[in-house]
Amino acid sequence: MHKFVQQISNYMKIMKVKISLLTSLLLVFYGCEKTVIAYPGNNQSTTPSTPIGAIQWDNNFPSLEIVDEDAYRVEIDEEISGTIGNLNAIDDNPDDEFCFKIQNQTNGNYFSLVGTNNQYCEDGYFGGDVKLDLSTKTNFEALDSDKTIEVDIEVMDDSRLKNNSLFKLFVKVRNVNEDPFFSNTNQFLNQRADEGIEYSYTFETEDIDEAYSHTLDLEDNPSWLDFAGPNSFEIVGIPPAMEGPSTPVNFSVIVFDEGNDGEQLSATEPFEIIIYNNSLPEFNMQNFDIEWEEELENSYTISVNDESVDLDNLSLELIPSLESYDLSLSKLNNRTWVLGGTLGNSYVNETISFSMVLNDNRNLSPGIVTEDLNINVNPNDAPLFSNATDLPSLIHHGCEYDFTLFVTDDDPDS
Repeated sequence: MHKFVQQISNYMKIMKVKISLLTSLLLVFYGCEKTVIAYPGNNQSTTPSTPIGAIQWDNNFPSLEIVDEDAYRVEIDEEISGTIGNLNAIDDNPDDEFCFKIQNQTNGNYFSLVGTNNQYCEDGYFGGDVKLDLSTKTNFEALDSDKTIEVDIEVMDDSRLKNNSLFKLFVKVRNVNEDPFFSNTNQFLNQRADEGIEYSYTFETEDIDEAYSHTLDLEDNPSWLDFAGPNSFEIVGIPPAMEGPSTPVNFSVIVFDEGNDGEQLSATEPFEIIIYNNSLPEFNMQNFDIEWEEELENSYTISVNDESVDLDNLSLELIPSLESYDLSLSKLNNRTWVLGGTLGNSYVNETISFSMVLNDNRNLSPGIVTEDLNINVNPNDAPLFSNATDLPSLIHHGCEYDFTLFVTDDDPDS
């Protein structure tokens, strides 16, 4: 009896071990997949695979146009920023977590990634809900010739093998027409013009757009002022006579571009011209009552002045004619004339008078001033011995004498 009880006890121990082993096996194969067999994050497949990246474009992004969805090609307008799409991946391990990183982008660093959960990701990678942001506004003119930004993005799963692959996005940037502008607006106010003298000014325009073409127009401009010709950027005209010393003339100048898709843009700037009345030329302060010696070559310098716009056109005339006195008038520069010549004995003790006429020769409202010039002709005075009375009155034969005579003459150049 005792032996039978011992056999039953041994059998129960064996069965207990078997049940424990079976329970362990069941736990291994059915209850501990993540910790024993599967890769981190995977509770469905035990086969590692390479993820394939993709993007879901954001249709709310302004101006976005999907050109080829399978090839990830889109077009956008320049000067826009924001979220352009959400990144995702296709993987045979659907429970994997994915991390993304921009490995390269052409034409600058316009795009960046924003992730919501990076705990499975290495430094520099973004996980969770990953958005592709156009964080810097694009500039069409700054891009290379094809105007396309290529973005290479790496996608990596969270397995111990770090399976990864690259996928490429193509974002073509379209030009947006931008306003033309004047580059020399600092010169548009207080422009000077003079009545009766042609005025001209050349406008300078610029545009951010490539290969731009501009046209100009004037608004409320005076009748005497217009463009030099068709498609000209130069305005020309002769201001009429004005009342008062100066008169402002105000109008607007408009620049138009050739438009983008038929839509023209323009810029308007005010323009002001101050028209000044003609100021009279003038003789510089000098003595106009002079003395010349008979039969000597004499000269007299006449200095004048005027506004700079008139200097090249100044003329000086002496009345009566100089030829009748064998005199001449020569111009040294636009401010200086020289009167020269020789007056004969017949003019001794006479005063020869001339009216000097200075003219700025403007086509409109010429400025003319006159001044009298008097030439007093002096006779040739005889020279004088200044010490003749000191000559010795008595000399002795055989003696040597030394005496110096001094002569003076009041005439110039004697």
